[in-house]
Amino acid sequence: MTRKEVSDEIESHGFGELLTKIQHPTKLKFLSAFCTTANVTKAARLVGISTTNHYHWIKKDPDYVEAFEQAKLIAQDTILEEYTRRAIEGVKRPKFHKGEQLMWTNPETGQYEPYYEHVYSDALLINLARAYIPEFRDRHEVTSKTERTVNLTEQQFYEATADMTDDELRQGLKALKKLEEKALAMNAQNQPPQTARG
Repeated sequence: MTRKEVSDEIESHGFGELLTKIQHPTKLKFLSAFCTTANVTKAARLVGISTTNHYHWIKKDPDYVEAFEQAKLIAQDTILEEYTRRAIEGVKRPKFHKGEQLMWTNPETGQYEPYYEHVYSDALLINLARAYIPEFRDRHEVTSKTERTVNLTEQQFYEATADMTDDELRQGLKALKKLEEKALAMNAQNQPPQTARG
């Protein structure tokens, strides 16, 4: 990655001021890689350095510390984007039967190819609903032992969904409505029976 490519990547995230304080090309490459991976180890591997370099820079270079704090903000946006994608767009996964991947003739291309299905994360979608739809959050609490609640700001939600079409947003809202109905039904089943008052 050239300095120009790194500069363009950093500026695309709205953090062009990093370029004025950090001139070391490897530091800039690492910061850029961290912005897109949100992971120190992976970013170091992409740049071809050890994580020790990063931690040394943290100890010795106050400008780098400030730049890394800004890079963490960018990385948060990367994480939120992936979080929203998995909840609303789903993840493409190969479908298997008896240990072998299913094949099919794709009607759009006419090609015989591996079959994939889109898998959506209800847990992530519920967390998005709780974060952005007060009616959903206030009426019930649906949790599982493995579920982790993520608090998102309204601004983060708008930024994450800014590129979605109206149709995609409508589909997401329909899915949220179905989840809400399921949760309300589950909630009603878990309520103690009402006793008659005399």
